[in-house]
Amino acid sequence: MSPPPGQKGDLAAEIQATSATEVERLIGEGSFADLDFEAVETATRQMALGMRGHLTRQRIALRPRPCRTPES
Repeated sequence: MSPPPGQKGDLAAEIQATSATEVERLIGEGSFADLDFEAVETATRQMALGMRGHLTRQRIALRPRPCRTPES
């Protein structure tokens, strides 16, 4: 369900403010000026894809395999 008109911008502003606060808390106040957001996005994407690949390999490894019987 989408928010009523006029509140969408409020939600975006709240998310932006919350994100900024969390990033500053994690990396230090005023560190935004030196932060390369494109590099952070790329690294985050690579980590997420790597984790997905790892989980996919685990899931495939756990899949039961059909028993093969020698053909007569």
